[in-house]
Amino acid sequence: MSAPEPPRGRGYVALCLAALVLYAALSIGLSLNRVPICDEGWYASPALSLLTSGSMGSPVIEGAGTYLKGIERYTYWEMPLHAVVAAPWYRLFGPSLISTRMLSVIAGLAALLCWFSILRRVTGDRSIALIALLLTAIDSNVLILASTGRSDMLSAAFGAAALAAYLALREDHLHWALFTGHACAVASGLTHPQGGLIAVPSLILLQFYYDRHRFRWPQVIPIALPYLIGGAAWSAYILQNPEAFWAQFSRNSAGRLWPLKSPLLALRREITDRILPAYGMLPAAHRVGRLRIVVPIVYVAAVLGLGWPRAVRRMPAARIIGGLIAIVVLVLVFLEGAKQPWYLIHLSWLLAAAAAASYTWHTQRRPAWRPVCLGALAVLVLLQTGYAAALIAEGRYAGVYRPVIAVLQRNMRPGELVIGSAELGFGLGFDRVLDDRRLGYYSHRMPRFIVVGEDYRQSLQQFRREQPEIAQYITGVLASLYRPVFENDTYTVYARQ
Repeated sequence: MSAPEPPRGRGYVALCLAALVLYAALSIGLSLNRVPICDEGWYASPALSLLTSGSMGSPVIEGAGTYLKGIERYTYWEMPLHAVVAAPWYRLFGPSLISTRMLSVIAGLAALLCWFSILRRVTGDRSIALIALLLTAIDSNVLILASTGRSDMLSAAFGAAALAAYLALREDHLHWALFTGHACAVASGLTHPQGGLIAVPSLILLQFYYDRHRFRWPQVIPIALPYLIGGAAWSAYILQNPEAFWAQFSRNSAGRLWPLKSPLLALRREITDRILPAYGMLPAAHRVGRLRIVVPIVYVAAVLGLGWPRAVRRMPAARIIGGLIAIVVLVLVFLEGAKQPWYLIHLSWLLAAAAAASYTWHTQRRPAWRPVCLGALAVLVLLQTGYAAALIAEGRYAGVYRPVIAVLQRNMRPGELVIGSAELGFGLGFDRVLDDRRLGYYSHRMPRFIVVGEDYRQSLQQFRREQPEIAQYITGVLASLYRPVFENDTYTVYARQ
């Protein structure tokens, strides 16, 4: 007895569209209701500078006394392609928080379509592609990244396009497949390094598996050309200020490779610092979010299901999905020492693919398992969509962020500057915000208003451990020169006495 076939023709298309509509509804809902974070302001600032002045500086960030040399004109600590894409996007739709997040939403939609195409071609099974599309569309890591104005989703979309383009073109146009695939992989890396570190070896894996017998030395040209073009373009930007590039990029990337020296510690911290926080295991996590700890458990079982029994393990699709998962895991564990949950975006669609494949293949062989497997998939859908719906219902953008902006707009004079986290620029204008967590320790700027959010409080704790003189200065300034005039559970607005 085989697993039920998905509807064909219009029915199948309707189910695919329903999954995409669900993704759009949840990601847009989150975009409208989540409090912005400093990263979104940091990524928006160089794009706005490129649009208005032609330089890719980040004047919203105070560089005095930090490694961000030349930050007012050059942004080297992040890769440049996100700003290059966002600048014309802002020209079309305006520089706002929602337009910044909608760029990620659209990139996520493109990534979903690419991942769907990849699985259709790798597995040859319409039901696996459909189930994986649904699981990816409601995945909490995908939705959070899609509703955040960072570069990760755009990088993931380029990485997915690299694999999808190669698989679509390889049979009839191998040279174009190689060129297009590697061009998209280069674009992924120029958007965010983590995307390139995953896209390039993943693409090479597909090339080796499908076309190793067709390889000829002239094919090195379409492979190498995208890297030469991308490297030349990035080098041209670097050469505008090599000293600032080295100061910013080297310091921002410092310490990322420490897991190679301590692999066991890296594996432990992968679980404690990335996996568990990503699935709600934090003291301040939403109570619905904590239930999502079941999600990685189900996914681990699905990945193990790709290797058992032998008949499944020998399937080409199982080997390809397993190989791609291995690449991502190795990169995340050993080549990304920051252990940030953002980068799970590169693993989410593969875990969904493993779950869809395991369900389909195992229920075809053992129909009695179908209720249990179907129940596990239903739990994934309910927990993931429930968490997204709970975050939307909180409405923290209107309840937490907007009141702070309203207080500042009422009391700030025209042209006046406020020190606070970069996300305030979306409400006040980026020319009126200076992100200086040292509160003028180096710059000696003392504006009338200072806004202290969660990021500033965490920085203060770090200063107490590593630079106590700066911590003492901050506490002294806030205690003697300023007084709180507004406070909620995230922000405190201080006015100078």
